Amino acid sequence: MSRFYANAYISKSKLELNHNELVIGYQLMSYLYKNQIGLQYADSIIEMAEKLPRKDYLATGYLIKGNQFYLQRNFIASLDNYLKSHQLAKKANDQELIHSINHVMGLLKIRAGDYNQALELFKENYKYYSKLYSKENYDLEPYYLSSIFALSDAYRRVKKIDSTSFFNRIGFIKSSYNNNLKYKNIFTFNEGINQYVKKNYEATIDSLSKALPYLIKTNNKPHLEYVNSFLGKAYYKIGKEDIAIYHLKQVDEIFNATNDLHPELRDSYEILISHFKKQGKTIIIY
Repeated sequence: MSRFYANAYISKSKLELNHNELVIGYQLMSYLYKNQIGLQYADSIIEMAEKLPRKDYLATGYLIKGNQFYLQRNFIASLDNYLKSHQLAKKANDQELIHSINHVMGLLKIRAGDYNQALELFKENYKYYSKLYSKENYDLEPYYLSSIFALSDAYRRVKKIDSTSFFNRIGFIKSSYNNNLKYKNIFTFNEGINQYVKKNYEATIDSLSKALPYLIKTNNKPHLEYVNSFLGKAYYKIGKEDIAIYHLKQVDEIFNATNDLHPELRDSYEILISHFKKQGKTIIIY
């Protein structure tokens, strides 16, 4: 049904020669498909935008194309398109688009291990959204909360764990204003991971166990991969090996379903391999 409405939106925009609405229509279709067809809709925006003076349309097209490559885990192509989009957004002085691109570029920097560069991008975004945010502004809330989460996560990766806890607390409080369950649970699990870094393994288990049911309910596979990995490692640290192995096997199952594992989680397999070697068994790593 969503595709029916998006197609109708595109057809109406073409008849009315409404380029702005047409960009929105193509964008909707790209998000609905999230595959090669999604890339084609992104290319449709770029092709149309190249014939128009509006730089923001072209920047949007490259951003959407970058997002599609990111979903396909083609990170090099994704970054290439994000950089093109960022350059065009700056020419158009489109602050909203600039900070959207900052966020996704920061995620790619995290993936590549460029944590300090990611931190600078997320700092810039946090400043931008903090100036605009109010708890009555529902439309802006996801962007603001996302900027806090990205910042807290980046601080953890550069080993500034007190700053991570500080922003996790801010994020949880702000997400409680409108009872934003998604972000309340995200900040809970993020602090659980931070407690693991602090070697507070019982606190890790407490936080991650609280967030786990919501993540299962929403089928958030990337976050489930993280939660199960750190739950497994925390249980392993306190000597509860059977529970640890259960959670680490969940990481393996998610990886086999998605064919995607964040480099930070590879040590999950080291524990699994060690465990099965002790039992005289082998584990196949796909």
